[in-house]
Order: sequence, then C-alpha cells, then structure tokens
Amino acid sequence: MGIIIPLLLISFACLIIWRAGDGFMSASEYIGRNLSEGVRGATINAIASSMPEVFTSFFFLFVMMDGDGFSGGIGTTAGSDIFNGMVIPAVSVLAVIGAGMTKKVEVSRKVLLRDGIALILAEFIFLVLISGSSL
Repeated sequence: MGIIIPLLLISFACLIIWRAGDGFMSASEYIGRNLSEGVRGATINAIASSMPEVFTSFFFLFVMMDGDGFSGGIGTTAGSDIFNGMVIPAVSVLAVIGAGMTKKVEVSRKVLLRDGIALILAEFIFLVLISGSSL
C-alpha cells in the first residue's frame, strides 16, 4: 500500500512531461521550419528530449540546496546520457533485426570514430569539471 502513492506521483509527472513535450514539439517544428530535419533534430528537438533531466536537476538543486542536490542532478543527467547513448541504439538495432527488416546493420568507421571520440572527450571534460572540491 505504501508504494501506490509514489507510483501515482511518478505516473502523474510522466503525464505532465509527455503533454509538455507535445507542445514543445509543435513549437520546435514552427521554429525550425526552415531547417533540415537533421539540424532541427540535433538542436531544437534535442532540447525537448532533455527537459526532464533539466527539471529534475533544478528540483534537486533548489529543494536540497547542497552537494546532495547537485549529485542528484549529475546522476540523473549521466544516467540519461548512458541510456540515450547505449540502450536506445542497441534496442533499435535489435528491433530492426528482430522484425526481419535487415540481417545486419552497417555503420561506417568514420561515424564510429567521430561520435566515439566526441563522446570520450565530452566525458573526460565532464570528469575534470566535477572532480574538484568546488564548483
């Protein structure tokens, strides 16, 4: 019985985020109407997909107002990054192969090197920035 209220709150928060995302998607289509799909997706739509992490980080920072709040925001953001960078592509590949749409998925070496180096560099900078004793 003690778990029902938290589950209802989580469901309610997900519903609000979902509905807010729909409005942002319409706005991003209008704002990016003169941009190509790739540019609009990599910039404007990426902001919408990161809104839950931003608001969760704000919640932790402004409610807790200490190092625990900051670490909660970092944990949320890092967890989302891992999920977006590893789980979603892996499940997408498995779904395409499992549905019989293709037998293999080819990715060019250039794309792997470009994205891999950018990710490793960003993670290194991230670790350097949070490793100090002050922000």
